[in-house]
Amino acid sequence: PRGTGDAVVVAATVHLEEEEYPGAGPRRVWQRLCLRSECGYEAAVADRAPGGQWWYDANQTGARHVTGQRARVRFTSPSRLFTAAPATGDLSFALDLDDGMGAARHTYFKAPSGGDFLLTANYWDGHDLSVESTIWELSSLGGSPSALARQQVGTRGATQWAACGNADGAGGTWLVVANFDGPSMAYPWHDSASLVDTAGGAALGGGFRGASGAACFDPPGGGGKMVAVSVYLDFGNLTHSTESLLFQWQGGAFGAAPVQRFPTVGARHVAYLEVGGAALLLFACEQGDSSPVYAWSSGASRFVALQEVPTRRATDSAFFTAGGYQFVALAQAGDCLTVRTS
Repeated sequence: PRGTGDAVVVAATVHLEEEEYPGAGPRRVWQRLCLRSECGYEAAVADRAPGGQWWYDANQTGARHVTGQRARVRFTSPSRLFTAAPATGDLSFALDLDDGMGAARHTYFKAPSGGDFLLTANYWDGHDLSVESTIWELSSLGGSPSALARQQVGTRGATQWAACGNADGAGGTWLVVANFDGPSMAYPWHDSASLVDTAGGAALGGGFRGASGAACFDPPGGGGKMVAVSVYLDFGNLTHSTESLLFQWQGGAFGAAPVQRFPTVGARHVAYLEVGGAALLLFACEQGDSSPVYAWSSGASRFVALQEVPTRRATDSAFFTAGGYQFVALAQAGDCLTVRTS
């Protein structure tokens, strides 16, 4: 409120300047932002602008603005773990994963030497993409589930973990994390005591950015493990029309260069499927009109284009069997709605 010096913005309307239109000047795109706690955000008290004040800008047709230092906005909703009833499948809340703020995905991992782990890919904290992603150890001692945060791994906009068992052919396990705002990394897994060796990590493909997902699998044609990485954005050219990548274990590491590239448009997720003897890669493309499916060709020793599945803003996929049939579920997001004014 005016005069209190402690105003808190709970909703805002912002505009972005677009390119110049001939004879019309720049146009603005207005979009409403939700900064309320029920949307998962909270302005940290320590970051609130001291002495914030209202001021009047005659050039904005009477619009009022807040001045002062920029306030950080953080996620407040932790990820949650649920138990499933064996008889009915009904889910019941078990516990909050308090270090999982701003999480993008979780990946379950069964350690070779025993132990159940949950790999959390933390995308951001509401302010910064340079955050730590958590490795949880799961337990049900005493009859109730628990999750212990065992290790924090530095990531930059992490989107997904993938576990590659026996990646080196000698029983060694490697964990791959796809990072959107930094290089995607492959880390050796030591054991259930010392977990991930972060010092022994290596960047995939020389350190590209824009990764949105990863899938590790045994190559249909034999050889070392393969890792498919979906790429959402080409940072260099600022375009979603880019290439998702395929890497293979060679000479003690996942190759510095991809063994195959796949044209995709804003790919948000990649899945490896085995259907009726066919080995497939499905890229869920959010920014394109379709999501491509590639099939392994033994003759060509590579994946070849099989099908374009019509989709609208596809973000994820899941493969499952039910009632004797095999299904692929594709998640689709709604379009962003904006109002353009001249």
